[in-house]
Amino acid sequence: MVANGNVTEVVHRGPQRGPALVFLHYFGGSSREWAGVMDQLDGEHRCIAPDLRGFGQSGAPETGYTVRDYADDVAALVERFELTRFHLVGHSMGGKVALAFAARRPPGLEGVVLLAPSPPTPEPIGAAERAR
Repeated sequence: MVANGNVTEVVHRGPQRGPALVFLHYFGGSSREWAGVMDQLDGEHRCIAPDLRGFGQSGAPETGYTVRDYADDVAALVERFELTRFHLVGHSMGGKVALAFAARRPPGLEGVVLLAPSPPTPEPIGAAERAR
């Protein structure tokens, strides 16, 4: 569980030491998106993939669906796992969240990988859109 309580499901695999790869899923996805990638990497790399709030097995609060809110969740995850060296890997919406978090220039962030990052969209993301 992540410290702020909004992300309650996190897949954490591989060595507990060394740089981490933090995988952020697409809109409507979950940590399961990264299972195949993590299968290839977890023998040598620390891999962390949350279900972002409102998706997968994490809770769906009434509010809190702005990119800033998701970036706050990533900050809580980094703190919870005491990550001192990490890379963000974001797909689509996860890419937008990764950029928002990286713009804060957090200590320990060593790189960002964006896979088809999503363009700007109106915020917050409504319940009907999340349910699609």
